[in-house]
Amino acid sequence: MTDYGKFQTNIVSDNLKKIGVCSSTAVIIYAENVQTKETAEIVSRNLEVPARLLPDYRPLYLGIVHGLSNSEVAERYPKVFSLLQQWRKKEIEICDLKIPKMESPENFYFRGLQILKKLDKGKFNIFIATNSLYILLLNILLGNSCEKGGGYRHFNIQNCGISVFSNPCDNKFCLIPEYTDVNDVVQYHRTQE
Repeated sequence: MTDYGKFQTNIVSDNLKKIGVCSSTAVIIYAENVQTKETAEIVSRNLEVPARLLPDYRPLYLGIVHGLSNSEVAERYPKVFSLLQQWRKKEIEICDLKIPKMESPENFYFRGLQILKKLDKGKFNIFIATNSLYILLLNILLGNSCEKGGGYRHFNIQNCGISVFSNPCDNKFCLIPEYTDVNDVVQYHRTQE
């Protein structure tokens, strides 16, 4: 992790402390990759909160372009790059994102639902996520599905963004905008009220 990444992670830890996250109130869930593991370790240490790895909590598998940088995708697979750009600009839905050998959006969505069933009730569940996982969880928590017209959309998120949802009431999660620093999520939430 870069020095700037560590700086951002420390700021996130401080912000989580401000909303009452501590060892007795929280658990950290992270995916098995270098970035999320390192971030989870720093947040865990700063907050003295246990961190646990969940095996099915992994990013969307993007088939032939999985693991490639944007510039590599643009150079090797220009049609796929164009499709990804359309998705990021919210011009197409997740169900229209067809990349050879890619995991189906339905399977990815189902995995996300299974992860949320493993929430520790009565605790802050802190998910350390890659972009695709963060976007998945946001869509599920906001009530969007991956079917055509289901509202599943791309969110423009920055590194170390925070989105806070309240405990579910009637199986519905509610975004708490004052603790959410991802402007695209807050704006979307306001349009849905």
